[in-house]
Amino acid sequence: MKKIFLLSFFLFIPALILHAQTTVTFNIDLKAMMKDSTFIPGQDFIQVTGSLYPLGNRRAVRLKDEEPVDSVFTAEVEFSRRNNDENLKFNFEIVKPDELISEKGRRTITLTGQNIIIPPVGFNSFVR
Repeated sequence: MKKIFLLSFFLFIPALILHAQTTVTFNIDLKAMMKDSTFIPGQDFIQVTGSLYPLGNRRAVRLKDEEPVDSVFTAEVEFSRRNNDENLKFNFEIVKPDELISEKGRRTITLTGQNIIIPPVGFNSFVR
């Protein structure tokens, strides 16, 4: 009986750990802003802020344009299981040497315990 309990315990705990968080992949396409020099890579950077930890309380995560370099900036953020079924309000910000430009509204998604990929759209596009 003790072996069955221990076996079920060790099988159950990894299952919780595997489904313990939601990974959100944030994407934003800055092609138009790079074209008109509103965003200058290497001088400016783009970040995402939000309403839930690890993005809450003015914490931000920087997005990067990685291979292939195509003007789509990306960052992955992991949210705890305790945030499942919570609405994450977030927006993107461009940080310049002497200025912070925030999107005019907030974007919202619901954390579901499944991985979420935010499709790449332009800065301030589809913001409510």
